[in-house]
Amino acid sequence: MKWMKNNTEVYLQDKFIRMKLADIRRSKGLTQKEVAEKCGLSVTTISNIESGENSYTTRSLIMYAEALGYEISVKRKDN
Repeated sequence: MKWMKNNTEVYLQDKFIRMKLADIRRSKGLTQKEVAEKCGLSVTTISNIESGENSYTTRSLIMYAEALGYEISVKRKDN
């Protein structure tokens, strides 16, 4: 069941990132529409990222973070 554990971990990390981006957006007083215009994505894509209910690309997630002045990076996990 190692796959399930890793799959759950990835989901939780994804959810944390999505929630954090939504929190940052709100703390900056920005609407989903304003962020969408700033990063060149649709409002629907921003909504999908924040809700996690529909699919979105990793590139969209990166573009959203960059529009807020943040970056998403990948680090090697030490076991």
